[in-house]
Amino acid sequence: MAEEKPLTQPVGIAKVSGVATAASMREMMGPLMVDQVIRQAVQHCWMSLPEDERSPERVEQEILRLVHRVLQDMREDAAVFGFVKDERSD
Repeated sequence: MAEEKPLTQPVGIAKVSGVATAASMREMMGPLMVDQVIRQAVQHCWMSLPEDERSPERVEQEILRLVHRVLQDMREDAAVFGFVKDERSD
């Protein structure tokens, strides 16, 4: 039996100096990754709600609440860490 060699490069991820690049991650995940993740979040929200509160309207309310909170946090964090260009300087 041939000796098994450890996998040195994950399948589907190009490496540069041992680190996956943003371009390789983007290529691997493809255009439907965000769609899939959002659908998963909707399913998790549905399952997490008490049975007597499960409805499409209630799931929509919670998903929108969470998305708005996440986007606001992202804006705040981007400003704090200097990732936002000052719009007044344009």
